Amino acid sequence: MRKETQLLLTAGLIICAGIFFLFFKPLVSPGEILNFSDVIHVWYFFKYFTVQSIRKFGELPLWNPLIYSGVPLVGNPQSTFFYPPFLIFFFLPVQWAITLLFAAHMVFAGMGMYIFARKKQLPFVAALFAAAVFILNRKTVGHVFAGHLTQTCSWSYIPWLFICLEKLSARGNLKNIVLFSICVSMIFFCGQMQIFYYQMVIGLVYLLTLISGAKSNPAKTISVYLAGVFTAVALVCVSLLPVLETVFEFHRAGGTDYIFATSDSLKLSDFITLIYPNYFVTPAPGSNTDNLFFWEHAVYIGIAPLFLSLISYNTLRKKKLWFFLCLAVFSIMFSLGSNSPLFKIMYLAVPGIKYFRCPARMYLFASFSAAILSGFALQYVMDNTKSISVKHLCRLMFIIGLIAVFFNEVSFFYSGKMIGGSTKVIAVIFLTWSVLLLRNRFSIGKTFFAVMIFAVTLFDLGSLAYPIIKSVALQNIFPNTKIYEHIINDRSIFRVFDNSGAMPQYVGAQLNIQQVGGDEPVMLGRYLDYIDEMYVKQKSQEGIEPTKSGFEQADLRLKFDWRYLNLLNAKYVYSFYPIKHGNLQLVESFDMDQVNTDYLYGAYPELIKAPKMLQAKTYLYLNHYCLQRAFAIPSESESIDEAVDSVLSNAEKRVMPAKIIDYQPNKLSFEMNVPVKSYFIVSEIFYPGWKAYVNKKEVLIKPVKNLFRGLDLPPGENHIEFVYCPVTFSAGKIVSVSAWIALFLVAVLKKLGLLKK
Repeated sequence: MRKETQLLLTAGLIICAGIFFLFFKPLVSPGEILNFSDVIHVWYFFKYFTVQSIRKFGELPLWNPLIYSGVPLVGNPQSTFFYPPFLIFFFLPVQWAITLLFAAHMVFAGMGMYIFARKKQLPFVAALFAAAVFILNRKTVGHVFAGHLTQTCSWSYIPWLFICLEKLSARGNLKNIVLFSICVSMIFFCGQMQIFYYQMVIGLVYLLTLISGAKSNPAKTISVYLAGVFTAVALVCVSLLPVLETVFEFHRAGGTDYIFATSDSLKLSDFITLIYPNYFVTPAPGSNTDNLFFWEHAVYIGIAPLFLSLISYNTLRKKKLWFFLCLAVFSIMFSLGSNSPLFKIMYLAVPGIKYFRCPARMYLFASFSAAILSGFALQYVMDNTKSISVKHLCRLMFIIGLIAVFFNEVSFFYSGKMIGGSTKVIAVIFLTWSVLLLRNRFSIGKTFFAVMIFAVTLFDLGSLAYPIIKSVALQNIFPNTKIYEHIINDRSIFRVFDNSGAMPQYVGAQLNIQQVGGDEPVMLGRYLDYIDEMYVKQKSQEGIEPTKSGFEQADLRLKFDWRYLNLLNAKYVYSFYPIKHGNLQLVESFDMDQVNTDYLYGAYPELIKAPKMLQAKTYLYLNHYCLQRAFAIPSESESIDEAVDSVLSNAEKRVMPAKIIDYQPNKLSFEMNVPVKSYFIVSEIFYPGWKAYVNKKEVLIKPVKNLFRGLDLPPGENHIEFVYCPVTFSAGKIVSVSAWIALFLVAVLKKLGLLKK
């Protein structure tokens, strides 16, 4: 036991040292932020807003007013409010906390893989090799490069989930049920629902595989598994119930069409990168478009792990590893999406599949399987010096190495360019071939052989990973503040319609500016319908996919219904091009070099393809006919929608503006004096969980234009208050708190010996 602990500590130190080296610059630079797209656009925005809101208002911001004219935050799983490691955001600078979380979860993933491999009877070196392949392969590092924090957190639990399932099947006692339920709850709290869904399905299949080969009672194992699942559901109710509520309001409610669901499928041509990882693109910090979203199509697991996996069949029967081979094959077939019949069958037959896109993300499980299989194959080669299969493998590697040299020379001859990273790839192929040949022909020692294979693999995967883990000084991601000066000096409540990328949402978070658009996949279907009407469906002729994946940008020089924008309280408009419209007054224009276009998030691919087509300026306009955030209209006899339409149709018609008393994420307060019975309209999203009070008496909220909030006001002085406290959150909080307390009491009683099982 002491020796195993020492080996565990040694593995931990090695993995920590490797990850520290990989993240060295951002880890030792608290003032810098990882130079990844989603880190800047999504995670800095989310966490900066959350931390500042709690510090200012003293409560969790359940609603986010900064994007999409307001959107539920507690119902967004990626808010990750309840994932314990994310508490560090309240103690450290947001940008540094993000770096620490990425690094810590890669260490956590590596340790999980090492422990899982050891439980599968792999020796120390082979287990550590499997861990290195798991955390450094191109797919996992690619998603780190993309800034997918929730995805990184979620996949780091894959080996831990398998460990918990093995414990549960071997001995379904109370301790293992609790460990399993906590593991599942942590994966859910990580917030990446697609990876969570995949893990739960694959985990169940793995459990059934364990049961089929075990002597224990299958019915008992299933019952303890269900007990663990129900316990996990209770633990996560505080997040689960609001998320389920959002699912019904989500723009993907009811599932997505097949075209959208299969977007970013692997292509057969992507498997060229099993040998040439940089064949299509050499990753560099910048836009996702520049990098061709390579992380979704990455399949490279390293030269040595790839070839070692080819001889892992020798250990499959003996070590019962057929599940991992099947998982690898299934994951690859599923990842092919529209390029394989398997995904179409599952899309039609398996509930839940059609809610997600990017089937290529299933390849994470193929890389996991390849890691564990290559670990066993390494041990097999260490133990079998004269294996015929190793001889064949050496010949195969030599032939592939020659082919790689040939294609590289052909490419250089015709284009003057070498295939991306080809020199290093060819070197790694021949280094691996040489080490295998030495082991097979001259019976070199196990230790020397293992160290050499390990060194070649670390050089192979590490040399790809290290150059793309970059950071940048925080102030460098913010454009010149002069372009925001006019907006900052405007103390009223308003929204900005940014059609240029001049105000990314992370800038909006720092300046506390609310926007009509945003960069976040959780959007309300009704809101996108409203925006579509505002654009007068100007893009519908261009073959836009039925399921929208993002907030579409409009060309304001084409058909555009300004009345909808006026009702959105969009007081300012940023544009790439000059606009001549009676609504707008030019405030000022800026040269494009004052706008940080490095972080323009793909709204305008034409800017990258043909920048000369666009003017080299950004224009800021004041919208004169923007309606106030809250106002009243005499009710007379028409409905509230008719009253609003009459105002929108007559720009000269006056409304009675409300005085804003308080504006918080979870609470809004207004005051106004109306001479007659009136409709009160506020340009805030109508959503379950919002309650309205007039003079401290709860009143019914009426939907306005199927999107905003309205209510009836009596004549006279009125105090109006809107409070967001969804029943789903309140009920879920009670269930979850009770479940965690119960779990704690169970642990205490078991520690005291009062619980035997």
